[in-house]
Amino acid sequence: MLRAFGASDDLATQVGDADLTSLECCQEFIALQLAPSSPSVRNFAISVDGKAVGNVGIGNMKHRHDTGWVDYWVSAEARGHGLASRSLTSAANWAFEQRDLFRLELGHRVNNPAC
Repeated sequence: MLRAFGASDDLATQVGDADLTSLECCQEFIALQLAPSSPSVRNFAISVDGKAVGNVGIGNMKHRHDTGWVDYWVSAEARGHGLASRSLTSAANWAFEQRDLFRLELGHRVNNPAC
C-alpha cells in the first residue's frame, strides 16, 4: 500500500483523508479499515504472486433491498492486466452466493485510469 499510494496520486481519492505516508500508517489503515469484516462490509485483497496490488471492497450491504456498494483500486504497476475485472467478478460472485445480494452498485470517476 505504501508503494502503490506513493507512486500514484490518483489513488488518494480511494481512501479519503487517510494518511498512508509510512509503513505504520498503512498497517493501521489495513487493520482498521480493510481487514475487519461485518455483515455490511467485506474487503478482498487483489494479489499477484502473494503481493497485494489492490483491493475490492463491498460495503453498505443491506438486506432490505439486497444491495451493496462496490469500490476498488489497483496499483499503477499492476494496471492493464485485467486484475480489476477478474477481482470484481470474484467479489460479485461471493456477494451473490454468500450474502444473497440481488444488486451491486459501482461508483466510478470519469477520470478513472484503465485497470
